Amino acid sequence: RLEAAWQAIEAHEQELKVHFLQGAAEIQGLSLLGIADPTRAKARTATFAVAKEGLGAAALADALCARGIWCTAGNHYAGFWSEQTGGKVSVEEGMARIGFLHYNTLEEIDRVLFMLKCV
Repeated sequence: RLEAAWQAIEAHEQELKVHFLQGAAEIQGLSLLGIADPTRAKARTATFAVAKEGLGAAALADALCARGIWCTAGNHYAGFWSEQTGGKVSVEEGMARIGFLHYNTLEEIDRVLFMLKCV
């Protein structure tokens, strides 16, 4: 039963990742760090580093949090931001980070995507 539960969690998180990646691809000015191809979602975690054109990481996180989307911003103890983003993001600033887990729903992903469009 435990193995079946883990498989169900993995399948659900995969569905969440694919749904987020498909929706994120439609948002103008949104950048994602890492694998963004929904067909390769299995190769990444359900934590997403995001940037929105015209907003710094802290401003994006603040705007999302003000709309009930809880996320963080910063370098998250990583020193690769500039290198991995082609210089678009500094090590000091980092990116906003949004994560999904087995307890999240597709409706919540849709709400996050909608708010990412609105900010």
